[in-house]
Amino acid sequence: MNNNTRRGAAALGWVAAMVTVSAAHAASITGMTPRGEVAQVRQVTLRFNEAVVAFGDPRLPDPAAVACEGAAPAGSGRWSTDRVWLYDFEAPLPPGVRCTVKVRPDWKPLNGTLTGGTEFDFRTGGPAVVTAQPWSGSSIEEDQHFLLRLSGAATAASVSANTGARSKASANGCRCASSAAPSAMRC
Repeated sequence: MNNNTRRGAAALGWVAAMVTVSAAHAASITGMTPRGEVAQVRQVTLRFNEAVVAFGDPRLPDPAAVACEGAAPAGSGRWSTDRVWLYDFEAPLPPGVRCTVKVRPDWKPLNGTLTGGTEFDFRTGGPAVVTAQPWSGSSIEEDQHFLLRLSGAATAASVSANTGARSKASANGCRCASSAAPSAMRC
């Protein structure tokens, strides 16, 4: 091996080592909550693997934007530590909301490099049953009506397609119908 080949191999090795060291010291998002389908969301949390801001500076910019489809209340972001950013909604998100959390393209961590995922999403899912009348274990009549209080408004089509009632005494079930109140239904 001649000297030029040795120098070229050494330079290539040095560049590869620097790229590896640089990637090892790059900031990345190690966690984002909530994820998937979650009810009653009030806060979004982004966690980084290292300090990404000079903590204590009140002018710190938000690293990400939170955009929601559906009836979502306003919110605001804040840093709780130099590695954790929080976005607080003014009220819990109602059912049927889908949100995307995306790192702002102009935001840079302290070391200037952010690697890994930069876009995350979650949704609140459909309305859930909060209370039911009569209650579980109650005696019921043959022509019993049931009142289900939901965590949010449900469409008549969704109620018809996704709900029903069945008794131990009968293999036949019944379908449920939406009542006049948008967050209640009867079976």
